Amino acid sequence: MTLIIGGVIWCGFWFLFYYGFYKMADNMMEGALDITGNAQEEWYDHVRDGGSLSLEEYTAWSEKKSRFGQMDLVEQLISELDTPLDMLEGDFEYNDYLSILEPVSGMDAVRRIDEVIDKLVEIGDVRAVEPLIVLAKKRETFRSESAIEALGNFDDKRSIDYLVKSLNDKDKDIRKTAADALDKLGWEPE
Repeated sequence: MTLIIGGVIWCGFWFLFYYGFYKMADNMMEGALDITGNAQEEWYDHVRDGGSLSLEEYTAWSEKKSRFGQMDLVEQLISELDTPLDMLEGDFEYNDYLSILEPVSGMDAVRRIDEVIDKLVEIGDVRAVEPLIVLAKKRETFRSESAIEALGNFDDKRSIDYLVKSLNDKDKDIRKTAADALDKLGWEPE
């Protein structure tokens, strides 16, 4: 009799454990679907209004948007190197206008990334070095050269190493931009 009662209790425990686990997992999936669903609806609006981000890019931006207000200015600017935002004119804090900021594409994105790079250079925080190197490596028209040029403002080993490596690039414009950036840093070959 003790064995039967113990077996019932054991089975009951495992039933409750698995049921609770699967119920919790199911609830988490519903929440994830709600987020994806909302991002997908917003993406449809984005495309209808002329935006050109893919659903994956827009979903990534939507997830980043929820964390955007907790970032400092440098982190916000760095995040824009991947997804440039439609910005309002004038002086303001990013967090004040977060709810109306939307990703931009095309030449608007190129212009915005140039503004972001200029602001990162002006601030001079070395946290910008690695993201600028990543942007330079993407080999996107206009953006790579702007990122390489900006690296010439950061006297940082990572920046100098990447610029020296770029001197051997097959693209003449990349080599010239890297040489100019190194010259700006006062670097001389050993």
